[in-house]
Amino acid sequence: MAVSGSGAIPPPSSSMPALSPQALLTDCSVLGKLPLRPPQHIFPTPLDSGSYRAGSCFMLGNHALQQGFWALARSCYISCLHRHLERPALHYNLALCELATGRYRQASMRLNRALLLAPGHPDIQQRLVDLAVMEQQHKAVDWYYPVTTLNRELLLEPLQLRHLPLVTELFQIPATAARIQVPVQSGESGVRDWWRQRLNNGNRRLLAAMHRDLGFSGLSQVSVHRQDGWCVFWLGQDGLHPELAFQVIRLTVRMMQTRGLERLYTAVYPDSRISWRALERAGFVRLGQQLPDHKPRVWFYGRKLTQSAGKVLDQQSLRLFLQQATAAGDVL
Repeated sequence: MAVSGSGAIPPPSSSMPALSPQALLTDCSVLGKLPLRPPQHIFPTPLDSGSYRAGSCFMLGNHALQQGFWALARSCYISCLHRHLERPALHYNLALCELATGRYRQASMRLNRALLLAPGHPDIQQRLVDLAVMEQQHKAVDWYYPVTTLNRELLLEPLQLRHLPLVTELFQIPATAARIQVPVQSGESGVRDWWRQRLNNGNRRLLAAMHRDLGFSGLSQVSVHRQDGWCVFWLGQDGLHPELAFQVIRLTVRMMQTRGLERLYTAVYPDSRISWRALERAGFVRLGQQLPDHKPRVWFYGRKLTQSAGKVLDQQSLRLFLQQATAAGDVL
């Protein structure tokens, strides 16, 4: 958002520390167009039409599923349940929609129903195995409590290997990578290396945002240093609504509160209106601006997570956090 004339932004304080060139910035408009392709090239199972209306609806659902329109596909399949209730393909394809949108309990129910109708079917069995493995992976993450990162519309879950094909484009476009200051990667292998580096760092919490209709919608990351954290959020621009940005930020805050963090900080570009408005709605306050030698200019935000009177939230606390966390490598 351009600001000029009497409303110009005052020059940043020279006492504010500069972020490292590799530091991450919150940007809720960079992941590109939605919907994204189905993960692992999973495609729906065909079904004989049976009747023109129900069959056409099923075929429309298959087309929507292949294109990643999860909510449309789910609606099409549900609308012909009355006609094809005993067809395993219908339940299986519905399960694919639920898997792609983070509704794993519903996916398990659909897959088990499909397996009853088609005992021993290898694809159905494989999806059930995938669900079991995913559940074990979630349980192995000691800082992740699903109950704190879930609401009616959204789920935050640990970023896993299966998510990476959906974010590869984020790293391949130099302008996009530069805007949020992540390394430019030419292929998926580079993105995997980036993911493994953060996975092996116990101070980082990297989460995928799964919307019940849109599916994968963005990333949330918190880098923890002592009792404070640096958080960033990247959300897809075409699927982005101010409410989605707010919900991702609010769930991240709630998760960090349950883990005992006391303050969260982030930085946004002044023109990322959705980002800073969502932060302010979630209780973040603007703390200051970046040094002139950091281009482009950013705004700092912070939020207290506890009511402790001894915890101050101001430019001094931000400066101290950045100096200590950067020195320890916990912000990069």
